[in-house]
Amino acid sequence: MKKPFISMTLSTVLFASAIVAGAGKITPVQAADTKSDLEQSVEKDLKATAGYIMSQIKAKLQDSTYVPRYNDYTQTMLAVKAGVTDTDVTNALTAALKAEDSAVLNPQGEGTKSLSIAAAILYLNELGENPAEFNGQDLVTLLYNTFMTETDMNPYTYQYVNAAALQSVKDVDKLTEILNKIHADVENDYYVDGESGCGIDYYGVSADNNANVLSAWYLQDLLDSETELPATLKKLGLDTSKLEYEGVSEKIDAALDWTMDQRDESGAIVSWGSANPDSTALALRWTAEMGDLENAEGYYEAMVQFKSETTEGVYTYAGTDNIYATVDALWGLVSYDRALNGFWLFDTTADCQEEETPEETTPETTTTEETTTGAAAQETTTGETTGQQGETTTGAGKNTEQASSDTKSAEIVKTGDHAGNTAYLFAMTAGLAVMLLAGANISKGKKNEENR
Repeated sequence: MKKPFISMTLSTVLFASAIVAGAGKITPVQAADTKSDLEQSVEKDLKATAGYIMSQIKAKLQDSTYVPRYNDYTQTMLAVKAGVTDTDVTNALTAALKAEDSAVLNPQGEGTKSLSIAAAILYLNELGENPAEFNGQDLVTLLYNTFMTETDMNPYTYQYVNAAALQSVKDVDKLTEILNKIHADVENDYYVDGESGCGIDYYGVSADNNANVLSAWYLQDLLDSETELPATLKKLGLDTSKLEYEGVSEKIDAALDWTMDQRDESGAIVSWGSANPDSTALALRWTAEMGDLENAEGYYEAMVQFKSETTEGVYTYAGTDNIYATVDALWGLVSYDRALNGFWLFDTTADCQEEETPEETTPETTTTEETTTGAAAQETTTGETTGQQGETTTGAGKNTEQASSDTKSAEIVKTGDHAGNTAYLFAMTAGLAVMLLAGANISKGKKNEENR
């Protein structure tokens, strides 16, 4: 997936007063919003849906008898990526992981253990916690040991194991083992190409199956491409010759073509006899994750037709508000929002922020006092999003966890690093010239240091 550069112009000011004590202060101000109408629409829909999902999780956690499940962690992870956090939720979920009898870290039943552990790793990574050193446990090693011996797995599990491994398994040999096992399991147990359909056969071939399972294969194929890799993948250092994924690309393309053939005239995916919001949302997720923004836009436009007319952020199934359709919409929206900004769905917010590097230009000497880059410091206070149960604060207020998942969060340039130093240099040069001519002793002004 090609990560676009975000052009950032650095404005520089020369103050005549800088040649005397107490040079003028350069104050960063907010620049114009450069997001397209589409990007703003996606972001608005994403925050509304993330806020609703977070409120539902909070309502469940208010029941003292409720035991958090893996999907509470994955859905909270998605909400945090959207810039929506609630410390009541994250504190409760983290505390549940620390319990000796944690249902997520001590899952029962073959085929579900790796899923739960991977979900916990993805959640902790998004919050900036180290899963290899969490509460005295090494969850990364636990995932490896569990997954490599687990059998009879639900194919939907692979996406979580794949993402958690790519994020956290530092041992390249062990990571290669995990990726090869994912490939072998999917190819041998689930992939078909016949009259019944093309892709993942799990109680039948479906767009849902393809979107949920084949993203893991796609990333393996991407590792050997010359395309600029997502932020997480750039750090791996894998020897791709040891990855056993020959033919993956062709099978992905065939399944993708079959999935696209399931669209109706509105662009929605038809499943079980009618246009299906879940299937359309998952097709959006998969297509966006692959970097196909043209088709992703079509799926997005089709998906928003299923918005609830009564509850903000909610999506419907058969005309009725539906939590499953809403969760799938959240997956699609997060993936699409990330793709529009050049990042992978499972890049953590920290990865996205680290990757954003300003493109410096030659300072101009006659501009105004503005020194912002892009949209100045993303505004994280978006008011209160109220779901059917509970209340969620987005951004500031209760948001003391990972702040913003918006990948175009702009950074205010330190004037001491860039514009301030340049202005100071020019001003001091002018000051020295005046001093030489006039024979005066002119004191230097102080540099300006602005925090990001």
